[in-house]
Amino acid sequence: MDTDNNYVIFNVIMPRTLANDDKALKAREKKLIENLNFFLRNYNRLLAIGYRKAVLDAEIRWLKEELKKMSRRI
Repeated sequence: MDTDNNYVIFNVIMPRTLANDDKALKAREKKLIENLNFFLRNYNRLLAIGYRKAVLDAEIRWLKEELKKMSRRI
């Protein structure tokens, strides 16, 4: 019997319940908040050890935007 691997993978990945989606969204939101807090708490230390200010600022801006998007979904 010839099987279509794309179809099999699609069927394994797609079935989700709303409860799992809510848990995943909340877990992602928690991780984003942890990352944002890390960068904000350690901003000056990271600059002192060689991180670029523009990169840190962009990462912080991206995390804030992602959290805004997440708050609209939750």
